[in-house]
Amino acid sequence: MRKIAFIVCGLILFSCSKEIIQHNLTVSAEPINGGMLTPASSSFEHGTQVTLTATPKSEYIFKGWSGSLSGNVNPSTLVIDSDKQVTGIFEKRNYPLNLTIEGSGIVKEEVISVASQSQYPSGTSVRLTAEPALKWKFKAWSGDQSSSSNPLDLKVDKSISLKAIFELANVTLQTYTGTSYVYRHSDLWLDFYSLPKSNGIDIKDYYYGGGIAFADFDRDGYTDVLCSKQFGANNTPDVRRPLELYLNDGSNQKFVLNTSLIKNNIGTEAARQALVGDFNQDDKPDVFFADQGAEDGSKNFYNKAFPSLLLSNASGYDFKILTNLAKEYYHAAASADIDKDGDLDIFTTAVNGSILINDGKGNFTNRPDLFSYSRWGACAEFADLNKDGYVDLILGGHAMGHPTIDMKGNTIFWGNGVDYQESRSTTLPNVDNWGVSIDFAFQDLNQDGFSEIIVSRIGGKYVSATDSYENFYNGWRLQILERNGTNNYEDKTEAYIADYSGSEQWLQWLRVQDIDGNGKLDLFPSDKSRKRNNGSLFRWEWNGSKFVPKE
Repeated sequence: MRKIAFIVCGLILFSCSKEIIQHNLTVSAEPINGGMLTPASSSFEHGTQVTLTATPKSEYIFKGWSGSLSGNVNPSTLVIDSDKQVTGIFEKRNYPLNLTIEGSGIVKEEVISVASQSQYPSGTSVRLTAEPALKWKFKAWSGDQSSSSNPLDLKVDKSISLKAIFELANVTLQTYTGTSYVYRHSDLWLDFYSLPKSNGIDIKDYYYGGGIAFADFDRDGYTDVLCSKQFGANNTPDVRRPLELYLNDGSNQKFVLNTSLIKNNIGTEAARQALVGDFNQDDKPDVFFADQGAEDGSKNFYNKAFPSLLLSNASGYDFKILTNLAKEYYHAAASADIDKDGDLDIFTTAVNGSILINDGKGNFTNRPDLFSYSRWGACAEFADLNKDGYVDLILGGHAMGHPTIDMKGNTIFWGNGVDYQESRSTTLPNVDNWGVSIDFAFQDLNQDGFSEIIVSRIGGKYVSATDSYENFYNGWRLQILERNGTNNYEDKTEAYIADYSGSEQWLQWLRVQDIDGNGKLDLFPSDKSRKRNNGSLFRWEWNGSKFVPKE
């Protein structure tokens, strides 16, 4: 333990002393009155990906980039690994086309051909592409031409006036600003083995575990699926595998692999949890990955890894490894506004657990002074369990009886808006021979105004005489805890659920929601690929007083 602590401290000191390298980005428009470039000239940290957007003024069109960028893709992404200079080139058009906009969006204009050697005379062919703003959709063109085609190819051989009409989309867009537990409850329940193959790699060669995120990543109103590969075929350590983003076509049945939205997609080593939240406050979902590192089968230990972050930008997502944090055995994470400053902070399990405070832009600083506990945890969630207005932290993990390594039991650290201390905590009841907790769910089953705690457990008991374990990681068992007085809980499993244990593979996540829309709560695991030995699904339905098995 002393050696591990020394290594961790060394890494922290190294990361703190590492010089931050800045580079200058200089942008300009040619001609200067032809349009505007965003962002403006500024300095950026080495390795930052910047998305540049050219917006032409009236009577001008965007032609392309010069300097450190080339081509005419707009917006375009540039990696700042040295000082960069970029010029956006605009040209004035002379053909008689007048464009106006109704609603919220933009029109991109591309010259297809010109009629003669003179610049853009009458007879020029153009392609107009309408791009709606967030929460809007394109409806139609009106004016001298009426059409719903997008893009629209147009030959300007006379004076033409055209209006692009946008209307509010009839979809509800999630803001992703609440506690992280909420965003596991999507309207999707999938068999992940049914998703298409990507890059010639069969998804069945990978175990996704908790590294799954449900969110509307392309902002079209439909829930998409983001998968992080957890282990390779040979559990190869220190090998990163790209994230896989599957976009929903709107049917909740077909998901198409997208390879363009995520930039720098080098992926994770072995992410145990994909945590959804709007970490940079731009109304788009971001993802924090708690990465434990891959298991080295020959030595039977995990190599540890840096956590990573998928952060939204104007045109998609940037993926980055959080090397400013210690390389550790990150096994789980949860997010909430811990310090009440309006942005989402993160708790992640490591050696002793870490509170990561957000600066509002998705930059996180480790604050070890805000959390005190001397035992390792494997799962965590935030919830206001005692209804006092502060989010509480519930931490779970190994509680098999080992005197120095294991937790004392699943623990609630009661929030006060400042920190989480063992002196303000409650230890929850254990279950003999089922000493490993891997997930929590919350639901007010008895309608008393306070949530019961549902725990997913797997087997394990420490045998002190031989310094070994019995039933280690074998089977599954559910536990349901009911509030009993102020900040205390008692085991009421048998009163709330039938068929609460078995010998099959453990249940990774727990979800409690009406997944089939029949008006009754369902209790079920992460995905449909997890089945009982008889081939049936793990699923229970609430009958008004108890969860009973259901197919």
